[in-house]
Amino acid sequence: MSGKGKTRLLAALRMERLVAEERQRHGENTPCMFDGITCRVDGKGVVIFTIPTGGTVRDTGKTVLFSAGDATAREAAKRYAQSKWGLRIVMEENGFSLGKERARERGGR
Repeated sequence: MSGKGKTRLLAALRMERLVAEERQRHGENTPCMFDGITCRVDGKGVVIFTIPTGGTVRDTGKTVLFSAGDATAREAAKRYAQSKWGLRIVMEENGFSLGKERARERGGR
């Protein structure tokens, strides 16, 4: 499997894990914010998750973006970013990214 394919698959699996955790937290028969979420990859390789409210969460690799007017999308993006990078995330306008100190530790700029 190519590196890009592996990264996209890991993104989908990360979201599936969040869905399972949310269902376990609320119970199988209780609706949760992740019920009915869909996943696709656009032409540039961005993984796009569409949530039932109509909002989206987009994983570009370096940032996790969300639909600006959707509080559920914001919360889903926050949880997704935390599962990807841990608690040291930084919120910027309509997205989350890894804090600059942490990015330097990982070899980024």
